[in-house]
Amino acid sequence: MPRGAGRYVLVLRLSADVRLRVGSLGEVELRRGLYAYVGSATGPGGLERRVRRHISKAKRLRWHIDYLTSRPECAVEGVVLVSSEAQEADIVWALERAGASHPVEGFGSSDDPRSRSHLLYLGPDGGWRVVFRALSELRRLGVRYRVVSPCGPFELSDT
Repeated sequence: MPRGAGRYVLVLRLSADVRLRVGSLGEVELRRGLYAYVGSATGPGGLERRVRRHISKAKRLRWHIDYLTSRPECAVEGVVLVSSEAQEADIVWALERAGASHPVEGFGSSDDPRSRSHLLYLGPDGGWRVVFRALSELRRLGVRYRVVSPCGPFELSDT
């Protein structure tokens, strides 16, 4: 996992429907299934530190995504590390174009006026197809990426 700054997509699986309170967004309801969360890491420790934080269940709830990833029903299935030439809004756009939808307006996107939300619903099953269609779209735009699994040796690269 790179230590430098960059963009990423967390691919999350919710094993059950959940209702949770998310900071200033208030109470939200999310359906069981696969989700993509688009983020960036610019601080100390970069991508490695940020992704490790997201995988951890025990953390201070600071960002919208923390409220979801701290839940026992939520598991990180994979991480897409995206080259720095892509902006978060470009990644969100590619996911939308590939068929993802917005379950919660404003989730994680308060600093991105171009995006309605940085949390996207991929579907109850087979959502990885949406992720790979979005990656194909990004590749056409010249964006490089690497898909890694937080729990095993799986890695797919387009660098």
